[in-house]
Amino acid sequence: MKKVLMIGANSYIGNAFERYINDKYIDNKYINDNTNTSESTITIDKVQASNGDWKHVNYEGYDVVLILAAIVHQKEKNSMKELYQSINCDMPVEIAKKAKAAGVKQLIFMSTAAVYGSSVTRITRYTKELPDTLYGKSKLEAEIKLKVMETEDFHIAIIRPPMVYGEGCKGNYTRLVKLATYNPIYPKIHNKRSMIQIDMLCSFLEEVIENTGCGTYLPQDEEYADTIMTIKRIRTIQGKKTIIVPGTAWLVRIAMKCIGAVRKMFGDWWYE
Repeated sequence: MKKVLMIGANSYIGNAFERYINDKYIDNKYINDNTNTSESTITIDKVQASNGDWKHVNYEGYDVVLILAAIVHQKEKNSMKELYQSINCDMPVEIAKKAKAAGVKQLIFMSTAAVYGSSVTRITRYTKELPDTLYGKSKLEAEIKLKVMETEDFHIAIIRPPMVYGEGCKGNYTRLVKLATYNPIYPKIHNKRSMIQIDMLCSFLEEVIENTGCGTYLPQDEEYADTIMTIKRIRTIQGKKTIIVPGTAWLVRIAMKCIGAVRKMFGDWWYE
């Protein structure tokens, strides 16, 4: 049995992970009801970060602290630098100090693929971090400060997911769905992108917790995504036809050199 304290009670990933664990337990209980062998391997308590509850909770008795709270999906301004620093870096470090002092065995920090920056396309274990956003910079600084706190009795697990998608998700995938919903015409160009479905990420989190994992993890779906094919699938589910215009890839490639949003949508970005 692992007792988990989740920091970020209203986060998308946090709510999804709680549902994933609860649903799995209910299914197992139904299957094993006659044998009386059903038992949840993970229990979750949640606290909010925005109201400061993380400062007052008693960390003793928990096996794992899972930090999901962060400032993300914001239109960045230089004036927000202190906010990003406070929430995405300083707060996780303070939480880690409290957890370590209380005897917690494992801390899991949900970081981001943004620590690699926007200019990289193919990421290997040797790719250097070069964030170019306040979000990515604050997350990387937190990673560095957390890692030096690790001991044999206090494991630190850093998770850098690519784009997360699934029902109710926010961020870039939501924008992609919105585009697919209203625009029927697209250029014929293919790319290679790492993504992870929310249930896959939840399953991975469960594995890291059960194995008291440490180190830096880059989880992703088994297959790479192709933006145009993803849009086509979304429209097919919506009962809509998609028009793919051949001979237009060169226009997109020119646009990708000048427009970040186009590069982000149609460019390559993948974990090896």
